[in-house]
Amino acid sequence: MHTLEILMNQLNMMYYWEKVRLMFIDETPTIGQVQKLMSRCLKLYLKIDAFIKIFKLIQMKEKQDAKGKKDPILIKRLYTQIKMLLKENPILPYAFNYKGSCLLEILIREQKELGLQL
Repeated sequence: MHTLEILMNQLNMMYYWEKVRLMFIDETPTIGQVQKLMSRCLKLYLKIDAFIKIFKLIQMKEKQDAKGKKDPILIKRLYTQIKMLLKENPILPYAFNYKGSCLLEILIREQKELGLQL
């Protein structure tokens, strides 16, 4: 339960944490309920991991941009990672804002400049 609380807090999901906490306030969870809680923890770990991968790719892209290079494979990987994250999580918005602009639109524009297919 503590791990789930920390993960939900990191993802700003405290409303959902309170709902889960209230379910188990007066009773001990059964084996099935513990299994469900552990699967939720795994799902949250995977979401955090997906975000970390995206931000590592953004960092690599910023280094490439600072050198004046454009890596088409890196652009394609970053675009694909963001689209997969947004597709898998219907709660998230359809845009990925980074530094005040939609990163997906920037990546699409860069792919067109390099002649890559979307």
